[in-house]
Amino acid sequence: SYIDNSIFQINRLIDMLISTALLDNKNEKPRLELYNYPLYIKAFCDHFSVQGEHHEISFKVTIPDEKVVVAIDNIWIERILGNLIQNSFKFTPKNGSITVNIFKNNNDIFTEVVDTGIGIPDDKKPFIFKRNYQAHEEHKHRGQGLGLAIAKEMVQRLGGEIDVFSKEGKGTTIR
Repeated sequence: SYIDNSIFQINRLIDMLISTALLDNKNEKPRLELYNYPLYIKAFCDHFSVQGEHHEISFKVTIPDEKVVVAIDNIWIERILGNLIQNSFKFTPKNGSITVNIFKNNNDIFTEVVDTGIGIPDDKKPFIFKRNYQAHEEHKHRGQGLGLAIAKEMVQRLGGEIDVFSKEGKGTTIR
């Protein structure tokens, strides 16, 4: 278990460093392809159910019934969503829940990660998308403070927006 956890942490750090290097190259552009977005996200998120069981956290994905075809860079989307979900697992206690919701509003499609974790203090929310910033210093040994910064920059390069809604002690929604 210790070795598996260490390998996982090393792989996440390598992925973060690669993502940071990609983003530092201002010429790096997403490679867009058409996907049925809700089904793609559901398939990508399936493997997080095992992590949820391991941590005793309920994990689910809700998608619309209709087909929604959008142009995405699947590798970028996986990095963005993977970072958001991993953060939720870090800060959600046992018996909590994490839900990934995909929904449409007019012509816009939204992806949100909702958790019942420890939440983010109001005074720290303006800084959570900055590189190397961690809202909860007591968890500093568990990350590099890169995940949300990488997610935000990738979302912006894809032409989207990202925002946080959080209540300390109640949980966080990142949309």
